[in-house]
Amino acid sequence: MHEVVQVTEDWRRPKANEGGPIGDPQDFSHILLTTTMESCPDGILVVDAAARILSFNRRFVEMWGIPPALIAVGEDGPVLQLVTSRMKDPEGFLKRVRYLYQHPELTGHDELETQDGRTIDRHSGALRGTAGDYLGRVWFFRDITERIVAEREIAELARTDTLTGLANRRTFVERLNQKFEESRRSGSRFAVLYLDLDHFKSINDSLGHPAGDDLLRIVASRLSGSVRATDLVARFGGDEFAVLLTTTIEVSDIASVAAKIAIALAAPCTVCDHEIQTTASIGISPYFDGTESAEVILKQADMALYRAKEDGRDKICFHSAELDQLARDHDSLSDDLWLAIEHDQLEVFFQPQVAIASGEIVGLEALARWNHPTRGMVPPSTFIPVAEKSHIIVQLGHWVLNRTCQEIRRWKEAGLFPPVIAVNVSAAELRLADKFVGNLLDTLQRWGVAPSELELDIPESVWVDLIRAKQDVVGELRRAGIRIALDDFGGSGGSVAHLWADQIARIKIAPQLIEAMLRKPTGASAVRTIFSLAHLLGIDVIAECVETEAQREFLLAGMATAGAQGYLYSKAVSAKEAGELIRGRAISPGAP
Repeated sequence: MHEVVQVTEDWRRPKANEGGPIGDPQDFSHILLTTTMESCPDGILVVDAAARILSFNRRFVEMWGIPPALIAVGEDGPVLQLVTSRMKDPEGFLKRVRYLYQHPELTGHDELETQDGRTIDRHSGALRGTAGDYLGRVWFFRDITERIVAEREIAELARTDTLTGLANRRTFVERLNQKFEESRRSGSRFAVLYLDLDHFKSINDSLGHPAGDDLLRIVASRLSGSVRATDLVARFGGDEFAVLLTTTIEVSDIASVAAKIAIALAAPCTVCDHEIQTTASIGISPYFDGTESAEVILKQADMALYRAKEDGRDKICFHSAELDQLARDHDSLSDDLWLAIEHDQLEVFFQPQVAIASGEIVGLEALARWNHPTRGMVPPSTFIPVAEKSHIIVQLGHWVLNRTCQEIRRWKEAGLFPPVIAVNVSAAELRLADKFVGNLLDTLQRWGVAPSELELDIPESVWVDLIRAKQDVVGELRRAGIRIALDDFGGSGGSVAHLWADQIARIKIAPQLIEAMLRKPTGASAVRTIFSLAHLLGIDVIAECVETEAQREFLLAGMATAGAQGYLYSKAVSAKEAGELIRGRAISPGAP
């Protein structure tokens, strides 16, 4: 049985013999070994060739929280089991220990991760006699957690811009290369935006470098707030920044993000008690199949940035002339739309909604139409997305509401009393809740239109977002007496939980369901179910985009009390033509 050296006060204290201050040389060696082990910052464990414990120090016991009674047994097995249980990867730890025991000729060095978050540096070597024979193994354990944390912090600093906290150029290039390789394999799209601030040097020169640093931090914050969490914003140095848009589809989407960034950066800000306003020039390079390398994409974005500066700064340029032209067309159309709204160059058309059974007009939907002076008629499918992406949809919505109320007043002055008029509402308008409701009520009052004469069409997807955000804007509108219609219901997976009889006056079944109801049994079932549910809740139903007699007959057979809207009855017509339809009060299917 091998002697087990235990750490006790007596064990560490030198032993004196009667013959002198130091006794037998073996006692001295024992004391020297003990003192050395106890003063060592490492946890030390010594085992013999049979893996029985020969010696250990207090640091080893404390490091692993080993009960004295357990280690006093002198067997390595129970101690090994306890230490293994402390490991983040116990199976890997145990496998390595056994391997070293099976190969006494090997030395070992590992970094171990514990379940409590520590990092332990482990060294192990053979214990040999004077003749080179294997006597056992020595294990050294050192807690290097603080060093590892410090190294990680230093590494993070090496990847981060210290002034703004953004990624630095090195980090950006690494991520760009990763994204490039990923896109080569998967075909996914991404884009790089390269930008710098216009006339930044003059701010540094006039207000000093502290003001310039403040501005750079503000820019960093605004950039980060203008993109998704999955995108990467970096500062390359000075006033140069880059953005990696990790998922993109259309050029217009990229242009929209760039425009959002430009607007955010152009907002006034205060630095060192001075209010200033700056703009940015932005160069864009999207990834497409066949792009040579990540380096090429970055170079193309840089070239596009240079061109943006050459064009007079405060510009957004794509590296490709073709793509750049598309983006410029988008911007041009956006500018033209803004002018059209300001100068009252749009027109409101009205599409009738009729009772399927009688053909009686039960409502009209107000729809914006744009006859561009050089482009001709621009379809809503083109200019509505432009309005949304250019953030002028709120102005467009207010214009349509104001013009609709004007037409209602004119009809009433001519002795025509139209049924309820529906006006579409965007998510952007509803996000302005208080302002939107106030403007709406003011407009109604200005033109003498009763709240009950107006219906607001809210897309189902927007309705769901309002519920999740717990916004009460719809409640405010209902309390004001305005009807609410749920538009495109079923188009984005409508849920019965979203139908509140005290808030919704009408459901408009999505066109895709109307189109599918004669082709698929599931389409027919969905339409019937929606109608039945709405009927039970006392909610009116309008079927959108009814274009064929077969669709009308299907609806008439099972939904006789529903309404319909579509080309089978009438396209959207001018206010004057709509007045004539109101006067006639009913429309026959297939009427021109």
